[in-house]
Amino acid sequence: GAVNGAATADVSALLPGIFNAMPDYLSSVVINTYGSETELIAQIQQQLASGGTSIAITVADNIVRPVFVMLAQALIGLIVFIILSILVGFASRLFKGVNRIPVLGKANEILGGVVGVGQAVIYITLLAVAMSFFVALTSNTNEFINTRVIDQTFIFKHFYNLQILEISVAKI
Repeated sequence: GAVNGAATADVSALLPGIFNAMPDYLSSVVINTYGSETELIAQIQQQLASGGTSIAITVADNIVRPVFVMLAQALIGLIVFIILSILVGFASRLFKGVNRIPVLGKANEILGGVVGVGQAVIYITLLAVAMSFFVALTSNTNEFINTRVIDQTFIFKHFYNLQILEISVAKI
């Protein structure tokens, strides 16, 4: 009741202090998740007004969780990249002698092309994750690498905006 009402009123006074204590790249991740600091404050106030959770839990859910999810996505992406790179390297060594067999050599060339396209997708996705970190670190203020520039690209913007890893960490 009254405690939650007071906590709700204090959110708009509390958050600027939290954001000032955080590095810019982390606070920008949180703010970008909600669109603006005002929307984040409104979300927290709505959750507190509905009751059932303390201000600490609500702030942790809305500020700490987006940062944790971003880091988990990057870690999962890196692990998937390493595993797939090892598997592709192993498969290429395993099938190296197949090129000498006339019928199988052509199938191996086609399969090699498919694997090459797959590798390219993995490399571009890894680059998109790195760019996402860079944009967050620079608070989207870099003149050459920012969301406006990325959205003007023809193909890369699709990789950058793709939320493949969000599905895998949605339960966290």
